[in-house]
Amino acid sequence: MTAFAYVDRIAIAESESRDQGWGPALYHDFQAWAVANDRPRLAAEVNTQPPNPRSLRFHEIFGFDEVAALPSLRSRRGGRHGHQGTRGHGNRR
Repeated sequence: MTAFAYVDRIAIAESESRDQGWGPALYHDFQAWAVANDRPRLAAEVNTQPPNPRSLRFHEIFGFDEVAALPSLRSRRGGRHGHQGTRGHGNRR
């Protein structure tokens, strides 16, 4: 199995801060760190419930492929089904 680095919860909260290149800059810096530390692949989760098409598109543009779709832990415990559903993504680099 190829070693990987995991990206968790990167968010740009303020609407005026969006579309300024912060997301790609963070991912590029993290990828450089990962490669320098023998982790040539990145992995991330993208919430699908509620839908997050902006994040899905960002990850697709950045070279991530969907590798799994998982129901939320809450749905397995009897909570609201799919509330925190995720898609596991890995990049091709």
